[in-house]
Parts: sequence; C-alpha cells; structure tokens
Amino acid sequence: MSVSIPIADELGEEMRYYIDNPTQTVAKIRDLEPSTIYIISVQALTSAGAGDSDMLEDKTKAAMRKTFPSFH
Repeated sequence: MSVSIPIADELGEEMRYYIDNPTQTVAKIRDLEPSTIYIISVQALTSAGAGDSDMLEDKTKAAMRKTFPSFH
C-alpha cells in the first residue's frame, strides 16, 4: 500500500509526495511558500486500486523574520 499526496498551490503548480510505509500515519510537507493557499489531497493506493481521496485547502502562515541574539 502507498499513499499519494498531490499538492497544488493557488497558481496551479503541483507537487506530489508518496508514502510507501503502510504504518506511517504522519507526513511533514516542507518547502511551502509563506502566505500561500494550498490544496492538499490524500489517497491510498493498493493492489486493489485507489481508495477515496480526501481534500483540504489551507493557507500557510506568513514568513517569520529571522532574529538573532543581541549581545551587550
């Protein structure tokens, strides 16, 4: 079994992630642009075929400004 996770941003640019470990229940999606709406779809794939997909639309947070310690 594997899980397909296609992700599209508000401009329609798509990325695709796959999880091949059937016991894995969490995935971190990295390198997303700040303040951008993404559509994330999750679908299980087995030898019997593809399962139902579930979709989520969410917006990433604004970029955080890097701060550096101040020494006096």
